[in-house]
Amino acid sequence: MRCFLAIAVPGAAAERLVEVAGRLRAGHPLPPENLHLTLAFLGEQERPALEELHFALERLRQPAFEIAFGPLRP
Repeated sequence: MRCFLAIAVPGAAAERLVEVAGRLRAGHPLPPENLHLTLAFLGEQERPALEELHFALERLRQPAFEIAFGPLRP
């Protein structure tokens, strides 16, 4: 299974990004619930490795953070 680690883009930010993506002349826009910030691409992984990673991630605690998007530039 192809896997990655990601952070979901929350409500208002996702809606705004979908709006911007809809005005681009490339690719195809995604629904807001599919938008995410990929932290790491893991490639093909077997279930046992993913279960081990799941348990390791459950123990990981990080403080909340904010993210801001600037203007798009060519």
